[in-house]
Amino acid sequence: MVMALTCRDIGSDCDHVISGDSVMSIVGEMQEHAVSIHSYSEDVVYTDDMVTQMRGAIQQSAQAPEAST
Repeated sequence: MVMALTCRDIGSDCDHVISGDSVMSIVGEMQEHAVSIHSYSEDVVYTDDMVTQMRGAIQQSAQAPEAST
């Protein structure tokens, strides 16, 4: 089962897709993306509330969505 998360899934106007087979690895990669690409503060991205929001938005499917650049 492939899991995926897009920035848009958590409220950003960005179609970047992160997929994988581990919830926490996807969350970690999205945190890094939010900080490095969108200049989000680490104080915001690494909160329990944000992690919970990301975990809730991860979609499971038999096939990963197309990755964006």
